[in-house]
Amino acid sequence: MEHVSGKFIPFYDVWSAFREPGQLVPLWQNVRPMMFGDLLAHVTMVKKYGPRDYRYRLLGSEVNLKMGDDPVGEDFFKYLPKHLHDYAYKWLDKIVAQPCAAWHEMSLEFADNKSRRYESLNLPIRGTHGEIDTFLYFNKGWQPQPGENLGPLLSSGAEFFTIEPVDVGAGIPDTAPLLKAAKL
Repeated sequence: MEHVSGKFIPFYDVWSAFREPGQLVPLWQNVRPMMFGDLLAHVTMVKKYGPRDYRYRLLGSEVNLKMGDDPVGEDFFKYLPKHLHDYAYKWLDKIVAQPCAAWHEMSLEFADNKSRRYESLNLPIRGTHGEIDTFLYFNKGWQPQPGENLGPLLSSGAEFFTIEPVDVGAGIPDTAPLLKAAKL
């Protein structure tokens, strides 16, 4: 696990506990978000509604606090610069086609012109029709200092943006725009 550090292991372990024997990806009906406990405050859930239609479905309280916004129901790429959309869509399509996780590292740009580093691990969930249509992101990054207010989030990934596949048992896509690969 070259880039997937120990801070993501508890999140992965809960996600893994949702899988039935022989499953690479858990079914939505088996997901129990409350099992994440204190981690839930750092979780973002994204739902695929159609091609290039990914929307925020749930944001943990810490995610909302850092963003200064509650974009539930809105376009998942609303903060991502337009020139990165195709790259990110291709990654999500690859995760749907060949189940894997994805580690992300990017910058977050806030209204007061301060940028912060952000990491997340994206794990897939199969919906009621058997297709991967939900993604759980465990978000880790800077912790605001008491009284720190950077203003609302303006963009994510404008300064830097990286996605790397993480094997959850089905390998990793060989046709995706790979930088490196990690294995849990």
